[in-house]
Amino acid sequence: MREFLIQLVALFLWSLAFFSLYRRQVRSAGPRETASLLNRLFPGRTGCDGGEEENSAKIRFYLVVKVGWLLFAACVLRFFLAPDYYGLLLLLFMTGGAFFCWRYLSRRARAMPAPADWERIYSLPEDYAVFLATLNRKGTEENWIGATLSQLDLRKKNLLVLAILRSERLIVFPKGQEVLAAGDRLLIFGRKEKNS
Repeated sequence: MREFLIQLVALFLWSLAFFSLYRRQVRSAGPRETASLLNRLFPGRTGCDGGEEENSAKIRFYLVVKVGWLLFAACVLRFFLAPDYYGLLLLLFMTGGAFFCWRYLSRRARAMPAPADWERIYSLPEDYAVFLATLNRKGTEENWIGATLSQLDLRKKNLLVLAILRSERLIVFPKGQEVLAAGDRLLIFGRKEKNS
C-alpha cells in the first residue's frame, strides 16, 4: 500500500508539471504546434530536434513527457515483478488517462481551422497592418515560392518582410537574396488590400 501511495503522489506531481508546461507551450506556440510536438515525442519518433534554436520551455516540456514515459514503464515493471490489486489499478488508471488525453489533444488539433494565408496580427492607421502570411502551394502567393525577396520587389507593393519562420528557425530582417520556400511563415508590414 505504501508503494502505491508513493506512485500515486509521483503521478499527481507529474500531471501537474505536464499540464502546466502544456498550457505554457500552447500559449507560446499554439495548439497545433503543441500537438505536433507531442506526436514527435512518442516512442520511436524523433524528439526535440531544433538544436540551438530550441527554447528552454520546449526542452522542459520534452523532459516532462519523457519522465512520464519512465514513470509508466516503472509502474508496468513493478506490476509484473510484484503483481497486486493496487498496481493493476494504477496501471489501468495511467493507461486510460494517457489514452483519453492523447485522443482529446489530437481531436482538438484536428478541429482547429487551418491557418489563413494572410492573418492580420496588428492593425495600424491608413490601412497599414502587420500580417502573418503562410506560403503554401495552393495559396494566393504561390509564385513567391522559390523566388528571392529582391526578385519579388515587395517594397514597390508597400510590403516589408520583417521576419521568416522556417521549420523552427527564425530569420529576422531577411536579406534580399533569401529564397522563400513552401511552408515559410512571413511576418509582413504593409497594406494587404492593394496586393491581393
